[in-house]
Amino acid sequence: MTVDLILRVTVGSPVYSWDSHRVGKIKEIQSEAIKIETGLLQRDYWLPANSIYEAVPDEAVILTVEKGRLDDEKIAEPPTIEEHRAA
Repeated sequence: MTVDLILRVTVGSPVYSWDSHRVGKIKEIQSEAIKIETGLLQRDYWLPANSIYEAVPDEAVILTVEKGRLDDEKIAEPPTIEEHRAA
């Protein structure tokens, strides 16, 4: 299911938490992760694809996570192709 959703994510789309807070926009898409661009005062970060609840191409991405719990979901980097195949 997450693979289908990540294929519908588009760079530049706004990203909203489960509790409807805008948290940034899609900066990059890699294997099974998305990079969120946050703005000037915060660092961009990666989330795993299973954090995506809903995605419509060229429209908003809704996450499965509330804004206050985003730090719990962040990952350092997306998995490499080798790590993905081994999983």
